[in-house]
Amino acid sequence: MAHKSVPLKGLVGSAWILPIRDQVMMPGAILTLQITRPASEAAIQESIASDRLLLAITQKDSSHEDPTPENLFAIGTLAEVIHTVPMPDGSTRLVLKGLRRCGVIESPTGPAPRQAKYREIADVVPTDSGIEAYSRLLKQTFTRIAGRNEQIPTESIEGVSLAANALTTAFLITHFLPCPTEQKQEVLEIAELETLLEHVVSMCKREEALLDAQDDIRNRVEGDISQVQRQFFLREQLRAIQQELGIKGPFTEECESYRDAIENNVPEPARTQALIELRKLEQATESSPDIHVTRNYLQTLMRIPWSDSVEEEIDIAEAEARLDQAHFGLSGVKERIIEFLAVKKLRGSTKGAVLCFVGPPGVGKTSFARSIAKVMNRRCGHIALGGVRDEAEIRGHRRTYVGARPGRIVQAILEAGRMNPVLVLDEVDKLCQGIGGDPTSALLELLDPSQNSQFVDHFLEVPMDLSNVLFIVTANVLDSIPSALLDRMEIIEFSGYSEEERKAIAVQYVIPEVRETSGLGSNFPALGSDALLALVRDYSRESGVRSLSREIARLGRKLAKQTALGHAIPKELSRADLSDLLGLPQIPVSELTEDEEVGIVNGLVVCGYGGDHMQVEVSLTKPVGSELKLTLTGSIGPVMQESVQTALTCVRSLLDTKGIDSRFDVHVHLPQAAIPKDGPSAGLTVAVALFSAFSGRAVQPKVAMTGELNLRGHTLAVGGLREKLLAAKRYGYERVLIPAVQATELANFPKEIVQGVDVEPVANLTEALKFAIAQAQTVNIL
Repeated sequence: MAHKSVPLKGLVGSAWILPIRDQVMMPGAILTLQITRPASEAAIQESIASDRLLLAITQKDSSHEDPTPENLFAIGTLAEVIHTVPMPDGSTRLVLKGLRRCGVIESPTGPAPRQAKYREIADVVPTDSGIEAYSRLLKQTFTRIAGRNEQIPTESIEGVSLAANALTTAFLITHFLPCPTEQKQEVLEIAELETLLEHVVSMCKREEALLDAQDDIRNRVEGDISQVQRQFFLREQLRAIQQELGIKGPFTEECESYRDAIENNVPEPARTQALIELRKLEQATESSPDIHVTRNYLQTLMRIPWSDSVEEEIDIAEAEARLDQAHFGLSGVKERIIEFLAVKKLRGSTKGAVLCFVGPPGVGKTSFARSIAKVMNRRCGHIALGGVRDEAEIRGHRRTYVGARPGRIVQAILEAGRMNPVLVLDEVDKLCQGIGGDPTSALLELLDPSQNSQFVDHFLEVPMDLSNVLFIVTANVLDSIPSALLDRMEIIEFSGYSEEERKAIAVQYVIPEVRETSGLGSNFPALGSDALLALVRDYSRESGVRSLSREIARLGRKLAKQTALGHAIPKELSRADLSDLLGLPQIPVSELTEDEEVGIVNGLVVCGYGGDHMQVEVSLTKPVGSELKLTLTGSIGPVMQESVQTALTCVRSLLDTKGIDSRFDVHVHLPQAAIPKDGPSAGLTVAVALFSAFSGRAVQPKVAMTGELNLRGHTLAVGGLREKLLAAKRYGYERVLIPAVQATELANFPKEIVQGVDVEPVANLTEALKFAIAQAQTVNIL
């Protein structure tokens, strides 16, 4: 509501400005302030040295430390300094007494403290009966409010009752009322006396209404609490009477059924803990808050198959035949698993066995683990660890938390119904460390044969023997797995499939399955050799067969639609038919260029999805100044940066012997900059690209390479050679250079991996250059 401004018609004077925050200095009131701002301290000292008067004005925005005149209200109160007390923290406690309302008529804009010119407001209070009635009403109302509101001091009633006139009464009441600063400032600025008094009466009435609402809420809450206490007292009396008369409690029959199951099926020390919780349930009433937690705990404890294990009878020959039937290829992996099963058959135990299957997605790690469970006649539990960042997901939640439950290990045991299942811990390399702890620390105990016989879940709080569980861990890469965890596992590598293997898997496994799931049955057309090759090479570029399975399933749906519409489908599909049904390949394999280029070399890499190829580009520029610069771009990691530095030093040493100038600024770039790249295996590739750029000799486009390089130019072994050779064959490279120290590994690879590719082991950079650099001279770009 807008009010008429106060007319400035009183005496004119000057005083030091004291800005105050979140309070209003009212005439006739006593106000205590804590002064912390140096400018305010200075204003106080100036006023004490002269007439002890300050112009107390409220800030519009209390967050300003040094308020300007624009940030202060136009109306304030002329106040007298009554007392100042220095405080131990360096601030000053100031006691002011409000005298008269004033309006600022002139205020300097310089730095604080500021001395402003003011004009007093001539307040005239008539003595007619109407004003006196307002005064009495205000005093009576305030007396009621002060008696009910604990925030208002009781001595304020006497101060208000002794006020000289109605205006002073209104100012004092406004001072004591717990209302917002803006409302108090509004009272200070109202011009008409009767309007001002009406406004303060309205504020008092609003405060009384708030107090009435508070009392109503308090009475309702106290009534509810009294009712709850009364019901609790009666229930306790009823329980005492039932015990005295031998009457069963509300959970007695339930507890008796639990007791039989606990004593017959739960071993020590879990039995002792279960009986303790059972006594709690017996003594509980229907209103007890922990009934559901206790009941859930007992039911979980009784569901655990403490003594249930599957008796195994492993036939090694049958196991080998079943693995061959279920999985194509993977001969090395199958051999290792058969050896493991043979040892298990002779020893009769798998204690301490933790297998880790590592390989690209879609190569059969999880399905192979399930096949092992079938061969061993065990149940298989699956625990997905990807994205888990809370340790409680593994160990369980303590029962003090709302919604507590056992961890995933116990849940998998409950689902399996046996104490010796095969538990597959999937995607262990995708675990994350979060605010809830490190999940890998829980796995350290779980996968340690010397500790997992006493594994304790936080929810159960009793030890469980997991030493007979066969743990199979799967991962795509090992880099993100802590070394302490790797030390507890036996690593079994799953390499990617070659094109021939993927075609065989499609024909023997995927197509027969899609033939049935699509509903076509014997009407499913055959795939021509060109169509099958296109599916493997152009429609699904991967190391596994997951994308290939999806594309063949999509093909089955397209053919099912054609059949359902009454359209004829061919008996054999060609590559052209694939394009009509599936569209053009979304990820076609890039064709290798036939052009020889300077400073561009093809390298082979391994990522989470198997092998791939990557170009290394080198560009030279004239140096600016005496210092040579090396620029690296393409999201290159620290290990690869060091590898590039090593390659550059090695190449410059070689160029010096050949009399070739190498004093150029070098820029090494790896395309697809959004993908992080790291590792030492690109050292040989970078060195060949650098030599090509410095010498001006082009590189043969159908040569790819991999290998780490030392400062002397010798090649060192790298990982993932099988995946890299598969990638080279997939992209159509004719020659691949590998470190000479790894030449013996070729004998362990299937013939189809190296067939059609000329693999050249090279011992040093010089040998690599003989195979990689084209014979024709090219013009130096510089």
